[in-house]
Amino acid sequence: WLLEALGGVEEQMMLGGALLVTPVLTEGARNVTGYFPPARWFALASGAELLPVPWGSGAEGSERGTVPGVVQLDAPLDVIPVHVRGGHVVPMQRPALTSAVSRTTPFTFLAAPDADGSAKGKAVLDDGVSLDTDSPSAASSLFLVLHSSDHGATGNFTLSASEGGYDPAKDPKVARDVTVEEIRVLGLDALSGEALEGTVNGEALVPEAMLFDDASKSLAILLWKQPAGVPPLGETKEDGDARRAAAALRGEPLLPSVLAPLFLTWAVRGA
Repeated sequence: WLLEALGGVEEQMMLGGALLVTPVLTEGARNVTGYFPPARWFALASGAELLPVPWGSGAEGSERGTVPGVVQLDAPLDVIPVHVRGGHVVPMQRPALTSAVSRTTPFTFLAAPDADGSAKGKAVLDDGVSLDTDSPSAASSLFLVLHSSDHGATGNFTLSASEGGYDPAKDPKVARDVTVEEIRVLGLDALSGEALEGTVNGEALVPEAMLFDDASKSLAILLWKQPAGVPPLGETKEDGDARRAAAALRGEPLLPSVLAPLFLTWAVRGA
């Protein structure tokens, strides 16, 4: 039945396995109708889960339909509806005026959990020029994994990279670390109204680094808010003291390299 339902879809497109684009192709239209296969779906722009009001219902709501099924979406002139499928982690970078500069901007990883509270993703770093990207030395793979439970009351996120591959800091066109500034997790209903606690590589996150948006049920972990930066896994006390002292002298933290292992946790305080 799913193949039959998708057979008539001609005005939507999937970008990879994670992103579903529903463009407006009718001049002057302020809404658009699209088909959504079985999954959890989240608006890329707002982070809110797609929970449409059923067709024929008297309940309030501008988005109507069923998932799986056909949904009518809001589409103002400045919006192209793009949705993230649950179960995927999407790597994103800050925009820049040229592709060369955009390759050096910090990463944000957007994690959209599936019905089991899990998600995974992969990104590849290379020099953007070489054709032999299958060579282990020409590219580095980033592996991204999310686990959460109890509707998001507790969870963790892991970033790991393949060893011995491409390193932006050693590329003369980049010549510096490409960093991670934010982890954003969607669909965490259990965090509404709750005090949170968390860690990054074993060190406590400051409250300012954990920003929960109740409207979209999303949690942003802002690594640039950590006053002394992010410790490497297995950091000794002496190295930690030196890192904090250097951050105090510098007046700002250093963001972690995207090639460095990263392990974050969050939980409702006392859970």
